[in-house]
Amino acid sequence: MNKQETLAMKERLMTSTRKAYDQKDSYGGVRSSIIKEEFQDRLWKCKEGTHMVDIIPFAAGSFHPTLKEGEADFKMEVYVHYNVGGGEQQFICLTRTLNKRCPICEDQRDLRKQEGKEDAVKGLYPKRRNLYNIIVLDNEEELAKGVQLWDVAQWNFDKHVSARARNARTGEFIPYAYPDKEGKTISFERKGKGSKDTDFIGHDFLARDYDIPQEDLDDAMKLDDVIVIPAFEDVFLAHFGYPYDPAAEGNLESRAAAPATGGLDARLSRRNAAAPSAAPAGDTKLSRRNTASSAPAAAAASSASAS
Repeated sequence: MNKQETLAMKERLMTSTRKAYDQKDSYGGVRSSIIKEEFQDRLWKCKEGTHMVDIIPFAAGSFHPTLKEGEADFKMEVYVHYNVGGGEQQFICLTRTLNKRCPICEDQRDLRKQEGKEDAVKGLYPKRRNLYNIIVLDNEEELAKGVQLWDVAQWNFDKHVSARARNARTGEFIPYAYPDKEGKTISFERKGKGSKDTDFIGHDFLARDYDIPQEDLDDAMKLDDVIVIPAFEDVFLAHFGYPYDPAAEGNLESRAAAPATGGLDARLSRRNAAAPSAAPAGDTKLSRRNTASSAPAAAAASSASAS
């Protein structure tokens, strides 16, 4: 082994050493996130109880699928494939989120052509979620954190808020995401702690007599920039268990015959089925806000199960 080969080997080994250190406290399970690592510490963890939040508008970045860079919005809608492959990874759906090719959606399309694959097809649907910049008004500790990132299922928040956003009497829309006094504080309650026994209920708009501070508007994250946009080839490898081969494009029989769920057996089956065609690849702020908002009415009627 010459000097150049030795240096290359050491570099690879050091990369593995750093990776092992970063993952030393991991217990396994989900090995990926749709949120970039540098934004993980800004994620708000919504705990059981009553909450009040202000939504902070943001300027679209360069990856937004429908807006030009710099245009304003208040949420980023994403679709997520969960439990992908044996590593139970998660990836944004490239098709439904960004209008790009998604190997999982293409596999689902091919499975629809086969009889008896209804359960497999159903299992490949992505989940709809929304990202928000928010200020949490629950207490001084949360308020001191400034603008936080909230990743929440469509069923738990936007479904309820959007349903209330149109005045039933006048037909006019309530501009709850406006950053000035026309905007609203949103209160709600989370009941339950687990993914299977949690309800988000009592969503309500509270009047406020303050504008969102400019410092908070300036601190809002470009929500299309916080998501991990995977390469088609990476999603393909995680889903099917073997590398994407452009030369095999259009020959989907082996892919369609492979199981559509993760796990070792599924991966081995996919590899065996695809072997002929696969090839290796390369005066506090809180008190001021609270005096402007009535006490949260978190015991309202409508409830929804967590998704």
